[in-house]
Amino acid sequence: MNILQLSKHMNDSGVNSHVIELSKQLRKLDHKIIVASSGGPHVEKLTDNDITHLNIDFISKNPITQIKNIHKLIKVIEENNIEIIHSHWRKTSIIAQLIKMFTGVNFVWTNHLNNIPSGLIHRLLTFYGKKAITVSSDMVPFLTSNLGISKNDIEVVYNAVDESAYNLLDIKEKNIIRSNFEIETTDIVVTLLGRLAPVKGHLFLIEAMRDIASKHPKLNFKLFFTGDGPDDYKNEIEQLAKLYKMDNQIIYTGYTDPVKILSVSDLMVLPSENEGFGIVCIEAFAMRVPVIRTNTGGYSDMKNYCIGIEYGNVEGLSQAIEDVISNEGLKTNMINTAYSFFNEQLTSDKMAKKILKIYGE
Repeated sequence: MNILQLSKHMNDSGVNSHVIELSKQLRKLDHKIIVASSGGPHVEKLTDNDITHLNIDFISKNPITQIKNIHKLIKVIEENNIEIIHSHWRKTSIIAQLIKMFTGVNFVWTNHLNNIPSGLIHRLLTFYGKKAITVSSDMVPFLTSNLGISKNDIEVVYNAVDESAYNLLDIKEKNIIRSNFEIETTDIVVTLLGRLAPVKGHLFLIEAMRDIASKHPKLNFKLFFTGDGPDDYKNEIEQLAKLYKMDNQIIYTGYTDPVKILSVSDLMVLPSENEGFGIVCIEAFAMRVPVIRTNTGGYSDMKNYCIGIEYGNVEGLSQAIEDVISNEGLKTNMINTAYSFFNEQLTSDKMAKKILKIYGE
């Protein structure tokens, strides 16, 4: 099958992690994949896996530019005999809808995030083609009630990762990583995987760790904050950490290999205000790291394999962290059940085959 995927950009985001993983797996299954986006640092991950990337300026607000984009994409569709388009943003779905009018090529839309804007104009500009795919059952009521999409047109397909890329490191490799980050053997390492953005809840986590530190002053811990983001938000994090005298306990890794970070982590916390499913939770499951997360999008699907808390409930988050780091039996049980869930439902091979079935239909 010849498939065209549309993404606004190829910057750091869970959406693009999904686009890359889906493209890789479909390519392994001998399908032809073209990804069109405005570009970004992760284009290389596509080209390294023999996936064609087409630079299309979806970000531009210039209508003439978008008309040129449509013309260019129609030419690509005709030259490559594209059979289906898969859009991953609402904006690119508008383009897909217009292309369908000229070419007749059907498309599907994956909605990756819960509670996206849903006013009258947004509903009118929400196009999903033949199917609306969503990454969590939590998001189905929103799609039906707020966007008016028929439940019969919605398919739930969980995000996933390639299990072959998530292998446990040996002791020597772990010790090198711990040494590089100056992590002591007595340190408890708590990791927040994700870009530096307010929606990810870094300040919320700092408040919870301060609460724990006040009750357990002898507890040694390190916080890993991964990814990149705007300087003003990082400054806000640094100021709060300095206020609580925690600035020496936070390590900013930048964009990094999650396997290495998770290999030396005792716990992964995702305290987001809003999520779709949370690919970083899947990565932690795969690396046998217990997960605490807010009960936002995706939580209902993984609630039996992690601990859920309300966004902003500092006491609830601090208590959950204490429970995991102090109870080895709880920690072991969380790791084992989550790893089984990962193997059964969250591998990229299974995800790609489910989406391929939707394409076929």
